[in-house]
Amino acid sequence: MYLDDNKHRFPYTMEWLYSNMPSGYCMWHDEENNLDNHPENASLFWPYLPSKDIHLCRTFKIVAKNKGCSNPNHDPSIPIKPQYSYSMNAFLGGDGQGMVSNEYEVRHPAYVFVFSEENSWEVPGLTGSGCGINDNNLRIGIPPDIVDCFATYHNPPGRDINKGSANLVFVDGHVDSIKAEEQKDGGNFKLAWPREKSDIP
Repeated sequence: MYLDDNKHRFPYTMEWLYSNMPSGYCMWHDEENNLDNHPENASLFWPYLPSKDIHLCRTFKIVAKNKGCSNPNHDPSIPIKPQYSYSMNAFLGGDGQGMVSNEYEVRHPAYVFVFSEENSWEVPGLTGSGCGINDNNLRIGIPPDIVDCFATYHNPPGRDINKGSANLVFVDGHVDSIKAEEQKDGGNFKLAWPREKSDIP
């Protein structure tokens, strides 16, 4: 769909959903500025999935209301009313070092994710960016660096939402999940890196 119409080029990951973010990193919970209310802030990708409900996991909606926003620049005047929960792989058309811009540059489409979920909070040992979901840009660090991580709130063992799993959509279109413990020691990076292993900087 989108890739076919755009010469197989990925959208810029910082702007795949919003082309303009008036409330910055608080857009994910800013109901007043969502795209139903302000379609002028939509990106070129929006017409392909033009419903905010498609972009919001029901589980995240519940969990995030309880956990709040961990963004250091959080605006407390904006109520926590989740509007989206998915982010795009920063190595696909984004700002990740070594990123690719075209679908055909992805060496193994069945092993590289395009979209996944983030928490609204930090997970010790998994998150190094200082916050959870913020800009729709899921930036997995090149080991040993830790930046963002996949969500951990689905099917949490013993109700520990730091140890559950996240859903991922891959370049070839299939969907899978990853558990929190599988993200450690570069496990999340393996699902993000689009080039050959020998190309890791």
